[in-house]
Amino acid sequence: MADLKLKPQAAPATSPTKDKFIGGGTARTLTPPRVKFNNYAETDSSYLKMFIFGPMATGKTLLVKALLDLGFKVLVISTDVGGSGLTTVTLPLKREGTWAEARTRLREVEISGYEAVTNLFAAPSTVIPDIDAWDPDFVFWDGSSSFQQIDVSEYCGEIALGKDVDEAVSTGIQNDQQSWGRIRNATVRAFNSFCDMKNATTGKVWHKIATGLEALKHKTGVSGAFTESKEPLLQGAGGKLAMAAFDIVMRSSATSVTGDSDKDLSDREYTFSVLPNQNNAAKLRGFDLKPSFPADGVQLFQELFAQLELQIPTPKPFTRLTKPV
Repeated sequence: MADLKLKPQAAPATSPTKDKFIGGGTARTLTPPRVKFNNYAETDSSYLKMFIFGPMATGKTLLVKALLDLGFKVLVISTDVGGSGLTTVTLPLKREGTWAEARTRLREVEISGYEAVTNLFAAPSTVIPDIDAWDPDFVFWDGSSSFQQIDVSEYCGEIALGKDVDEAVSTGIQNDQQSWGRIRNATVRAFNSFCDMKNATTGKVWHKIATGLEALKHKTGVSGAFTESKEPLLQGAGGKLAMAAFDIVMRSSATSVTGDSDKDLSDREYTFSVLPNQNNAAKLRGFDLKPSFPADGVQLFQELFAQLELQIPTPKPFTRLTKPV
């Protein structure tokens, strides 16, 4: 895996200071205005923005393999707990004998720290100098839930205001009322910046996919039975507002075919769902997809690109693997 990783080559922006947030000092910064004019009479600048969430081992990261199978170039940004999860992708490619060619179209950046991550989103070439020349088709953000749970909360804890701030708050382990407002803003701004990533030379906006875990099951009713949350593991108003950035919010899931949960993975059936009444997150922005369908990433992207009337690169022969391993 060492050949995949790209280490940041530039230090992140200056560390957070109180002045940046209350405007009392010279360090205050303002976000430049964002203006993008789309003249659809001359060119179709459509691009895909998709968020997929679900329990662990339900096929979210495996979408990277589907993109590689279709011939796309993919930049993976990993902010997940424990770092890279791309063995889900690389091992099947090696077993199929397609890794040697696919690896030329795959890059990964493992990165942590709120300012380092958002700096990568805002100015990709400061971390990957040749990113514009390489020009990925997709940017795949793996681990947005971990980013909010770790990087955002830690960052907001460091800028906690007041003289009597609890140590748990200042380290981001626990949030107070003021912290939740900052977490909301920091979360939404990060997602917005991610969705705006583009080629600084040509102005082409790259397709985006972000993944997140599903919130834990919770007890309901008098019986206290556990019910699936069917919501992303993104806390507070920031997590809900961030979903507005995406065209498609989709859930991945897996169920046992025989009902025997102790069997191996071959007994599991994987599904993608975009049910409009499923939860507050699920949505489709103009796309025509079935409410629930088999988790076949190749078929999914073929359908989405057909609806967008965009071309898919001509891939070499490949074997479709639709189940996590």
